[in-house]
Amino acid sequence: MDSKRLNLRVSTERPMVVYIEDKKINAKMIDLSEYGTKVIIKSSCLDADFIKLEFTLNSSNQLITMMGTIVHRCNVRGECLMGVEFTEDNNKFKKTIASFVQQRKI
Repeated sequence: MDSKRLNLRVSTERPMVVYIEDKKINAKMIDLSEYGTKVIIKSSCLDADFIKLEFTLNSSNQLITMMGTIVHRCNVRGECLMGVEFTEDNNKFKKTIASFVQQRKI
C-alpha cells in the first residue's frame, strides 16, 4: 500500500482551476492532503497523465499552484473524478496545505 495514501486527508469543497494540456477547466476540489487531492471536472475524462492545479485555501486568497500526476480517474454521471498526486516539492505550498489539513482534521 502506498504510504502517502495513509496521510491525513480532509474533505473540502472549493473551486479550483486545472490545466490539462492546453485546456483551462473550472473544477471542484473534494478532498486534500499534503500529498494530493481529489478533483471533479464537469466533462468526461481526458487522456492526460499530468495536470496543473490552481486553488486558494485561506481568506488571504494566496494562489497555490501545484503540478501533479493523475493516479486515478473515472467517469461518474458525465463528470470526471480524478485522484491527483502532487509531483512538485514546493515547501512553501506544502506547509500551507499541511497547516490547512491540520486545522480541519476531526
